[in-house]
Amino acid sequence: MSNSTGQSRRALLAATAGGLGVAALGAPERAVAQGNPSKEDLVAVAEVERTVLLERWARDMGRWDVMAEQYHPDSVVDISWIKTSGPEFVRLSKASAANGTRSCHVLSPILTDVRGDRATADTGAVIAGQVVLDGVLTALTAYARIVERLERRGDTWRISELRCIYQFDQLSPANPSDELDIDADVLASYRESYSGLSYWVGRTRGPAAVRMDLPGIDQPATINALYAANAAWLSAGRNGGRP
Repeated sequence: MSNSTGQSRRALLAATAGGLGVAALGAPERAVAQGNPSKEDLVAVAEVERTVLLERWARDMGRWDVMAEQYHPDSVVDISWIKTSGPEFVRLSKASAANGTRSCHVLSPILTDVRGDRATADTGAVIAGQVVLDGVLTALTAYARIVERLERRGDTWRISELRCIYQFDQLSPANPSDELDIDADVLASYRESYSGLSYWVGRTRGPAAVRMDLPGIDQPATINALYAANAAWLSAGRNGGRP
């Protein structure tokens, strides 16, 4: 990593840790219902959290049937390498795994906000992956928050939307004795909060597949917009509206 890239990344992290704390970026104002939550509220929170954890566990373990069960048919997944429906995301994840791409998600406690039959879940994640980049097995590690909308339809909670807030990422050869030839100019042309992911997408799917509009800490307005949209969606559900 060049000195200029390192200095830029350190400045980005310092800003995040200092003046751009979670609250400043528009995070949800409450994790649980204010006042005294009812037994029904607590059960709903537990079911939402179980859905979130099951979906990630199933993806890591290749339990594609279980993963598919966590999504509504009309759900949306909008992340660095794909924007599609939940069911199609499961299919593409299965195909990617069959081609040798692996991932493991290390998750933080889940920040959950339940309003009636709607909920949001916000989970810190270290996403550790192994991908092949220019013929070299590569460790791609991304630090992010997984932000989800969930809906209870009938008696079952499932995911309606899954998006990520990107913080930073890293590329390195999985075998330290290998050499990973990174085009520094191309890497520097991508959004800093997910430049490694963008580099991989660009090299494997073509430059046109790289997304430059995703929520990331290098552009706080994108995070504010995501949290504001989720807050409005929750409020509409509480008031009986639909998106």
